[in-house]
Amino acid sequence: MRNLIIGTAAALALGAGAAQAAPITYTDSFGLSTTELVGSLSVPQFDSSLGTLNSVSWSVNRIVDGVINVTNTSGSTQSGDAGTQVQFDLTNLSPGPFLWDLEFDTGLTVEANTGPLTLASGEATGPINVTGSELSSGTVPGSALGGLSSWIGSGNVGFDFATDTALVLRFGGGNVSADQSTQANIILDVTYDFTPDDPPGETVIPVPAALPLLATAIGALGVWRVRRKA
Repeated sequence: MRNLIIGTAAALALGAGAAQAAPITYTDSFGLSTTELVGSLSVPQFDSSLGTLNSVSWSVNRIVDGVINVTNTSGSTQSGDAGTQVQFDLTNLSPGPFLWDLEFDTGLTVEANTGPLTLASGEATGPINVTGSELSSGTVPGSALGGLSSWIGSGNVGFDFATDTALVLRFGGGNVSADQSTQANIILDVTYDFTPDDPPGETVIPVPAALPLLATAIGALGVWRVRRKA
């Protein structure tokens, strides 16, 4: 498990012009592993020394990757489909769920499905590779209930998680057997949009105002060179 920091550092290095909004993104991923999964994901809170936090955007991506084998053990042709379902239960969200998003589903089930299958009596098929994913995302504005204070500090934000995997068969006639091998992953991304503070003691001159000063300086240099030649 690791944290990756992806930011637009160039926005912090602008020498002239007013401070501009800049995003910085933190990512934590469990990594594709055989179910069942139990763990936690977390990223750093926003460091207020970087500037003023304007909003927070987050996403949680749940991924399922598996293999299914299906056998028709009945005496007649069967049609249907099979799937591996993985429920991701998220607990101990910090900040609380209401700060993440009111629509945030903490018990979402992701299904990786074979698609339609037709099997003759005694026919087997597989291994069939199946994949599925679900993305939850949201944005917490500065005007959100409780503000953004819970996202600022020297600690972490994140959650605990656990999976529960099931095999689903949808064949009308019954007498169909299957087995599965399932892997899953969960990824947390948090992006802080902020306005960098001006460096202490530095006077920022907006670019439009600096252009006349530059033109005056160039003109004065030209006059000085002409007089020197004379």
